[in-house]
Amino acid sequence: MAEIANSIQARIDELVYPTVETHPDAHERRAAQHDRRAVVRSIEEDFATELADEYLYEVSESRRQALGQLVYDQAWDHGHSSGYGEVENYYSEFAETALKIYNLATS
Repeated sequence: MAEIANSIQARIDELVYPTVETHPDAHERRAAQHDRRAVVRSIEEDFATELADEYLYEVSESRRQALGQLVYDQAWDHGHSSGYGEVENYYSEFAETALKIYNLATS
């Protein structure tokens, strides 16, 4: 478990955080921090997509994104303070319930 989270964390860990030492100019440092945050957000969007593909593969692709986002939002709310691995753990649990509801609704 948490294989997807580990790969996401590794991608984020590769990003250099702009500090006073790396960016002495405050304006340049803020701009670099802003750019880094945008990259992290993009990686986290990839995380949500990869989780949906892994845990909601039974759902049609057209509905997977919407259902996946609902599950991801709940998993993020419950687990992000403990790291990406915990988000993935919650996601797997919530996805199981979401699939049961989805299958009931579509049968």
